[in-house]
Parts: sequence; C-alpha cells; structure tokens
Amino acid sequence: MAACPHPYTEVNADGTITTLIYIKGGEMGSPPYEVTEEGYAVEKIEGNYKYLEMDEANGVLVDSGLVCGKDDPNQAVGHSGKKLMKGLKGRAGHSAYTGKAHVTNSIL
Repeated sequence: MAACPHPYTEVNADGTITTLIYIKGGEMGSPPYEVTEEGYAVEKIEGNYKYLEMDEANGVLVDSGLVCGKDDPNQAVGHSGKKLMKGLKGRAGHSAYTGKAHVTNSIL
C-alpha cells in the first residue's frame, strides 16, 4: 500500500487537534509511518498523537512525552532531555508489548 499524499489532522484524547500529519513509506514493501509537516515522527499512543524520539541505546523510536498539537517540538525537549530530531525515517509501529516503536530504516 502506497502512502496517501493528502495530509490530515486528528483529535487527541485531551481535545487538542494535531498539526498536519502525513503518511510516508509503504512503497516497495517498506512499512508506512506518520510524520508532521515539519518532518517529526509521530504515533498515536494512549489516545494522543505523540512525537517520537530516538532511544540511542536501543536504536528504536520511543514516546517523547510531547503531544502533537499541544507541545512545540522545535522548543520542548523529550523524556531524554534532548531536543527532538527531524527526518527520522522508518516505521513508527508502536508495540503494545515493549511500548516502543521500532525503526526499520535509518535517519534520512
């Protein structure tokens, strides 16, 4: 399934509306993933679209604690204490078992 070229917004559990979200990937067997217009990886976690950040030790994307549409990813820092990175390429598929999103590709 190829990614849809049309952006969309979602309503978070806390009532905030996300920024524009795009589905990327999905070509030639690569899994689709979601990013904001600015290029930040996001995923719906516990009812809110959350920005993802890289867990350097494990090489996976994890919940940053920042909510898309509420927190400013250009200014705020995630749970890691670092600013978020743009351009993380890969599937942000949340695993209920591990609570982590696994990266299947590297940084753009």
